[in-house]
Amino acid sequence: QYFAQALNKATVRRQESEAAAASEWLGQVYYGFGDYKQALSHAFASLRVREKIGDKKGAAQSRMLIGAVYEAWGEPDKALNQYE
Repeated sequence: QYFAQALNKATVRRQESEAAAASEWLGQVYYGFGDYKQALSHAFASLRVREKIGDKKGAAQSRMLIGAVYEAWGEPDKALNQYE
């Protein structure tokens, strides 16, 4: 709930870096609950923003989450693509 509120506030205020972080946090939460579809949705949203603003470290973090989700989902090849 708090991460969703943070994402909404950051989006409204056009704070892209904060929105990307909040989206990744939501992805982490969904990953923890085993909702891999939602986890990927938020992780990819975070990655798109981070790539757009040139945040290489943040993009790497998003890719790590995406890879972890694919790995847990039984998609090792897709996971490996994120780690490269």
